[in-house]
Amino acid sequence: MKNFEKLMVYVSKVMISLFILLVMASCDIFTTRSPENPNTGNTNFLPPTEPSIVLLNLVTALEEKNIDNYMNCFHSFTDESEYNLEFTASAEATTQFPSIFINWGVSEERRSFSAILAAVSTDRTPELKWINRKPFQETADSAVFTSDYIINIPGNDNTIPHEFAGRLQFTMTFRENGLWYISRWVDFNITVSDSIKNTWSMLKAYYYN
Repeated sequence: MKNFEKLMVYVSKVMISLFILLVMASCDIFTTRSPENPNTGNTNFLPPTEPSIVLLNLVTALEEKNIDNYMNCFHSFTDESEYNLEFTASAEATTQFPSIFINWGVSEERRSFSAILAAVSTDRTPELKWINRKPFQETADSAVFTSDYIINIPGNDNTIPHEFAGRLQFTMTFRENGLWYISRWVDFNITVSDSIKNTWSMLKAYYYN
């Protein structure tokens, strides 16, 4: 009888221990985890085997605030100058910030975009809209994309505008690795909205300083 009682006590202790472990495990399931850094990783970056995928990656990287995916849209083969990013700023940006845009390349693009992302609250999302989007003009190894745009950057600095608009032209080139990249970017002063006075070039300049 005593052995039976000891056995029952042992079984009870085991059951209690198992119950505690189950409770702890269930609590861990619902524990709030810290969000991942939005500026790293490339899980949503699609191999740009078509020019249209480059645009998709660009918009997605902007919305996800992912600098690595954003920069992967551009040529970064700095050992080959013909393939490095060439950027031509809009007229008013060139006038107001002449020294910034003299030699704008991938390094300057990363610096500016990093500052833009740092200025956006974690609970806010940048937004890019294409307006009057034109069809791609394609050859075997290049493609030209032209569109008006409105880009919204909900930054924390209220002295800097949140909306920018204009017209851009991307020239994309096809590389030996079978992928497309933006190699040339031209920004134009075009009135897309009467309430928006600044182009994407101005956005770059504001956050580059």
